[in-house]
Amino acid sequence: QACCPSPIACAGERHLASSMAVGQLVALHETPEVLSRLPAQGSLTIGRRNTCDVVCADSAVSGVHCVVAVTAARRPGEASAVEVEDRSTNGTFVNDLRLAKGQRGLLKDGDLLTLTRPLAGGDEPQ
Repeated sequence: QACCPSPIACAGERHLASSMAVGQLVALHETPEVLSRLPAQGSLTIGRRNTCDVVCADSAVSGVHCVVAVTAARRPGEASAVEVEDRSTNGTFVNDLRLAKGQRGLLKDGDLLTLTRPLAGGDEPQ
């Protein structure tokens, strides 16, 4: 699946067949699309390489830009923990805050994950 470096939202939803919460990454373009459903446990990679789970064909995106990891809930009724780890040269941003290379940040429902420096208020890409 392909994406561009515009913001990606981390969205939680209820799965109708069970009471288990399921998450997804949604590209925030003119027409939002689900990029990937998050695993119940495990990780997925986002980057420019074809071997990544979510491929972003943009020169500003690193080969393996970041890894989103899901840790299953420890107790019934608890939410799973979702973290992103930056592995890029140019930075990974959570709600416009840059993660340092190797740094992990917690993702919550509605958070914005951006693969390039966020645009300043209302700036249009060149």
